[in-house]
Amino acid sequence: MKPFRILALSGVLAFSLIVAAANCAYAATGDLDPSFGAGGQVETNFGRTVIPSAALLQPDGNTVVAAGFIGTSIAAEAMTLVRYLADGSLDPSFGNGGVSEFAAFTDFVNIPNALALQSDGKARTPTRTVLARYNPDGSLDTSFGDGGTVVVIAIGDANQLALDSDGRILAIHAVFVGNQQAVQFNPDGSVNSPTAVGTIIATSNGSGIQADTNFVVVGSQATIGRRGDFEAVVARFTPNNTPDPTFNRAVFDFGAESDTVDQARAVAIQSNGQIIAGGGSNSGSTRFGSTFGLARLNPDGSLDDSFGNGGTVTTEFQGADSVLAVLIQPDGNIIAVGSVRDGSGRIDIALARYLGQ
Repeated sequence: MKPFRILALSGVLAFSLIVAAANCAYAATGDLDPSFGAGGQVETNFGRTVIPSAALLQPDGNTVVAAGFIGTSIAAEAMTLVRYLADGSLDPSFGNGGVSEFAAFTDFVNIPNALALQSDGKARTPTRTVLARYNPDGSLDTSFGDGGTVVVIAIGDANQLALDSDGRILAIHAVFVGNQQAVQFNPDGSVNSPTAVGTIIATSNGSGIQADTNFVVVGSQATIGRRGDFEAVVARFTPNNTPDPTFNRAVFDFGAESDTVDQARAVAIQSNGQIIAGGGSNSGSTRFGSTFGLARLNPDGSLDDSFGNGGTVTTEFQGADSVLAVLIQPDGNIIAVGSVRDGSGRIDIALARYLGQ
C-alpha cells in the first residue's frame, strides 16, 4: 500500500474522548452505524475550542479532519489535522496522539476549507487563497510552494478541490449566491494560467464536483412569507457557472417543517450520482443548528424517499451541533463530520456514521 500524506499540524495536547450513546434499533438506510464510536457517534474534547471545517476519507478507512485550534503557541488560531481510525478512535500513530503539526499563515485566523488526497498520499488544504501540503508523518512538505505552503490573492476561500492527471490542482470558491470562481495551481504550487484541466482523477471528499465537471452547491434561503424560517437549498451549476437546467433545485428542511433555521453546509456525490447534503437544523434553542442534519437527493435533485425519513435524518449530540463535512465510504456508509458546542461554550469535533444502503 502506498504511504499516505495528509494535512497535519502538531502540538503537545491533552485530550479525552467522549462518546455520546445513541440507539440503533433497526438496520435501515440512514440509521446510525452501531460499529462506529458509541452507537454511531463520536465527540472529541481537546480541552480547548477546536473548529472543524473539512475532512477526507483515506483508502485505508481512516478519517482526517482539518480544523482550527484556538489559542496555540504560534497563532491565536492555527490550522491542523486530526486523524481517526475506522472505528472512530483517534489514530495514535499520527502526529501527537492523532493531532498533526500546527501551521499558521497569519497571527490570527487560520481556517482550512478543503482537503484532497493525492495518489502519493500527500494532502492539500486551502483567504488569500492558501494551500498547504503535508507528508505522511504530519510534517509540512517543503517541496511545495514556500516551505510547504502557498498564499496567493486569487479566489478567497477554496472549499472544493480537484486534482488532474498532470498533478495540477483545481480550487473552486463555490458559494450559493452565485459568484463561483476557480483557480488552478501547478504541482509545485505556482498558479497555472490559463487553466488547462486534464482528466480529473480525484476530488476533495465532501466536494460537489461531479465527473462531468458540473458542481453542486449547498446553502440556505429564507422562506417567503414565514419570518425566521430558513430552509436548506441544493443547486447544481455547469462549468461556466450557469444553473444546470436538468437539475430540480431542492429546497427542504432536515427535520419537520416548522419556523426554524435549516442550513446545508456540506455536500458529497455518491458513485451512483446521488447527492448527500449535510448541515444543521435548529430546534429553537440556537440559531444555527442544534442537531446534525443529513439528506440524500437523487441525481435530478429530488429527495430520496428510501433514506431516513423521506430523504432526511437528524442526530443530536449536545448544545449547538452542525455537519460541516460529509464523507462517503466505499461500502456506501456515510460519515458526517461537524462541530458540537457544549454548555460551557467550548466547541468540540463530532462525527457520526450512517448506514448508506
